[in-house]
Amino acid sequence: MGNGSAQALMYVESDHLGTPRAVIDPTRNTAIWNWNAKSEVFGNDPPNQDPDMDGTTFVFNMRFPGQRFDVASGLAYNYFRDYDAITGRYIQSDPIGLRGGISTYLYANGSPTQMTDRWGLASIVTYMKHGVTYFLDDNGEFYAYESLSTVAPSAKPGAGDPYTSADTYPTNGPYKQSPVPYGPNDILKTDDSRGRWLHGGGSGLPDPLAPRQGWRPAVGCTRLQNEDVQELVNRVREYKAKNPGKKVPYVRTDDPTPPVRWPKMPSI
Repeated sequence: MGNGSAQALMYVESDHLGTPRAVIDPTRNTAIWNWNAKSEVFGNDPPNQDPDMDGTTFVFNMRFPGQRFDVASGLAYNYFRDYDAITGRYIQSDPIGLRGGISTYLYANGSPTQMTDRWGLASIVTYMKHGVTYFLDDNGEFYAYESLSTVAPSAKPGAGDPYTSADTYPTNGPYKQSPVPYGPNDILKTDDSRGRWLHGGGSGLPDPLAPRQGWRPAVGCTRLQNEDVQELVNRVREYKAKNPGKKVPYVRTDDPTPPVRWPKMPSI
């Protein structure tokens, strides 16, 4: 951080959504900035710029994912719009109009502890504990798909953990020409360095190529029914075709409360 000779290495600790919660000075192993994760959920509480009380103020203007705080206006620049943490809403209407939903000033569908809104546009969220993956499209509609993020016993440590991705990438299938483990259809890749993506299939199932093949844990990926993952990929492709250069971020969360009621997954 810093410019020229004033640059210094600092560590930024974030929460499960990628919101910065602390800046650590590694030379002293001390927090020099923090933003309490238990503070007001829409980000209205200001960060502590001198938690070590050494009299030196550390300014760090990153806020929710995709946001940069502007001191002069008191708003957070969110690329397409400006976010007001006091009201928990954008100050400009959604640039895609009512296609983004009836509430055109809403941030993260009113669920800032569960979802991000880096662009103020589309997003995908997997609620692991509820076995459902939601896609919010550019019409403001929720599309819900049953999904399974439970990992097989052979999975590596941490494979079933939550993660976030700045974008998602429709990929032609069958992936690696392996329709049994990945499904016969397209898959949805993410930025995850461990390759934990969204796909169908399922080794060991009676018919892993069927439109609704049933359930078998993967080794870290999120599994959907074959026909559902194809529909999801198609929706992401359509969105990106209509909005060139725009991203569709992804969140896989263990938050226990999804924004829409959904039945529990069947036992496997």
